[in-house]
Amino acid sequence: MNTAAAPVCLARAEPRRGRRLPPITLPPAFEAFCLLHHDTYQRYAHLHGAPEAVPRAFGDLATQWQTLLTRRDLTAHAWQTFARYIPRPVPPIAACPGPYDALVLHHQLGCTPAGIAETLGVGLHTVHWWLSHPPSPGTARTAHGPRSGRPVHTGDA
Repeated sequence: MNTAAAPVCLARAEPRRGRRLPPITLPPAFEAFCLLHHDTYQRYAHLHGAPEAVPRAFGDLATQWQTLLTRRDLTAHAWQTFARYIPRPVPPIAACPGPYDALVLHHQLGCTPAGIAETLGVGLHTVHWWLSHPPSPGTARTAHGPRSGRPVHTGDA
């Protein structure tokens, strides 16, 4: 990051044989994304014992940032990228990543439903549904959405 107060989103390997690496200049939109999401990602990763997930995920995102800016689902893709580095717990509810993540973010990290929707890149109505209808053991990777009863995909995009 370019400012001292900003969280460190990326890990850099130490240079070999005393060489200095040039400073990294990140796009302002990526820095803003890091500032917006770093704390939540870090707390979620810490809760799951995977603090290395944040710099790895943000490193992946930085390498594809220009392409990601063209996607409507940037935050959803970013969360899915991050979630690949998080070990999933054994309980059956973890088979449904969207509802599981919403429940953890809300009940264990104290995030609001609006904050969860922003972090996961899903609609607020979907978050409300997940929080009020947690998946039961043995549920597939889809959960039925509010009102329509149609499946809402919660797996990788």
